[in-house]
Amino acid sequence: MSYFTCPCCSEKTYIFGKDGCSKLVSSLGIDLLGEIPLYPLICSKSDQGTPIVVSEPLHPVSLAFIEIAKILKNKL
Repeated sequence: MSYFTCPCCSEKTYIFGKDGCSKLVSSLGIDLLGEIPLYPLICSKSDQGTPIVVSEPLHPVSLAFIEIAKILKNKL
């Protein structure tokens, strides 16, 4: 989880610090696949058996997961 998007103003808050993961993967010589925002429905939808990419495929969180999947597919 990379950041929290405020539901009122849409501002991103990097709870764990910004660019920390980017710096880490760069120092290790590996690629950063993407950033997944903190979003409560990721967990609850998954627990219900309907991941957010299925229940809300156009949600920004779903699109982030889909983009990471595309990157992984191209790498494999």
